[in-house]
Amino acid sequence: MIQTLLSRGDRRLAKLLTLTRHYGDTLGSYRRAFKELKGQIPPLEFYVYENWSTDQILPWDHLQGPLPKETLVKHRSTAEAFYGT
Repeated sequence: MIQTLLSRGDRRLAKLLTLTRHYGDTLGSYRRAFKELKGQIPPLEFYVYENWSTDQILPWDHLQGPLPKETLVKHRSTAEAFYGT
């Protein structure tokens, strides 16, 4: 869950990460920080469970990786078909 949060996170999570570190950097610390920041940042469910469209601009879209986004989308579609999601 925390890996998904961090991989989908954007600059809005900076304050959350600072609070989490202050509270001890545990899963409970993340929950406590989210509770304290309620209404200031999207809820945990937005980052962890929301199905994001491949057409929307994502926080890391400005980064250039070894594979173009179209290839990654194709691999995702193949995996979803294989696993039935």
